[in-house]
Amino acid sequence: MSKLDIKQKILRNKIGRPRPFACWGLRIWTRSQCRKNNVKFTYEFDKKAIKDKQILFLSTHSSRAEFFYTVGGLGRTNLNFVVGYQNFFKNKINNFGLRAVNAIPKYLFQPDLLCTRLMLQVVKRGGSLGLWPEGIQSISGSTHPINPATCKFIKRAGIMVVLAKTQGAYLSHPRYCSDVKKGEISVNYKILFTPEQLQTLTEEEIYVQLLDNFKYDDFTANKVNRVKFIGKQPNVVGLDHILYICPKCGKRHVLNVVMEKGNERLECENCHYAVTLNEYYDLVELTDKGYFADVDKWFKWQRRQVRQLVANPDFQLQCKGGLYTLRTDCWKKPPQNRKPIIENADVLLAKSGLTVSNGKDEMTFAWDNLYSLTVTRGNYLEFYYKDDYYILDVDIPQTHLVEYMLSAEELHNLNDPKWDDASNDVYGYDE
Repeated sequence: MSKLDIKQKILRNKIGRPRPFACWGLRIWTRSQCRKNNVKFTYEFDKKAIKDKQILFLSTHSSRAEFFYTVGGLGRTNLNFVVGYQNFFKNKINNFGLRAVNAIPKYLFQPDLLCTRLMLQVVKRGGSLGLWPEGIQSISGSTHPINPATCKFIKRAGIMVVLAKTQGAYLSHPRYCSDVKKGEISVNYKILFTPEQLQTLTEEEIYVQLLDNFKYDDFTANKVNRVKFIGKQPNVVGLDHILYICPKCGKRHVLNVVMEKGNERLECENCHYAVTLNEYYDLVELTDKGYFADVDKWFKWQRRQVRQLVANPDFQLQCKGGLYTLRTDCWKKPPQNRKPIIENADVLLAKSGLTVSNGKDEMTFAWDNLYSLTVTRGNYLEFYYKDDYYILDVDIPQTHLVEYMLSAEELHNLNDPKWDDASNDVYGYDE
């Protein structure tokens, strides 16, 4: 019998109950992170109501530290958490920890029958689950789409659903930079559904209630809360990593962060429209007025521009790069943990799909199974396609990556009406 590689070991791991020593370590770790970052907790129920009860724990994903914050205040860590498959490969220690808590690997945004089967096994044996329904961290501080299939699972599981929603987490850990801002983060916990309620609700009713309670927008919330967020760098630094279309002149990739001491700003090199962010994350327009109330509104407007562009039959984006996956034969540190598939290639995004070709080798990915090209902290694009995880390392500036991400998402929406509707529920295409 041949030796199993790392991927096979992860996918074939028997998902039992989280190990007590791992739960103890996770509890200590998450609580320390909450104390370190001034996280406050509020509960809309007596915490004893969920003690030793079988629950389905759902959490927002506005920041990269959301796991620590929402699990830290829950009061229990004996849950089987559903985690993106690629997280098992970050390093050997990370893999050991995830397997110790018996985390369930998930191919994000893909129909994953193995993951669903494992989750149902946990429910059947009386265990509890933890999910982050958005799948990825928020790009602009507000809700990402939730697949309505999540509600089908909620209905089938039929166990108590507990929701955790943060405020301020994105502003403390903005997606567009690595600088952690000191401020105040709050987490609210709510029993969203009881088993008795789930028996009478339809999947559509569950979706409406879930989305209504789940929605968040950190920039809008802080206009009311007025919490200061201060980091080592001004809050405007890195904003050109997610904003690239000027609202005044309409040109792309003309926005740059200008670092003049005391006058740090995001400025258009073409028409000189300029803005900055103050300590409250207010979008302060320094030149022309009246375009956007905050960063998230700008980002959603930008998405609508991309939506119109990709509808053109001749739309395409081209660059050079390489396609990789993860090595599963042995442990290697980044970037040596990548396994080349096609190197020195032409990368083409078009209505027909994502094509990577170097003349000798070629792969095409259809949009109906490719949901997004997600921008990572490592400054490359990642995506899941059917039963594997891919890395697209392209030779374009870091500030151009978000255009590829938005274009891929809207190209997918053209081929998936159900996901397009779910996206409209949170992005508001018609606003």
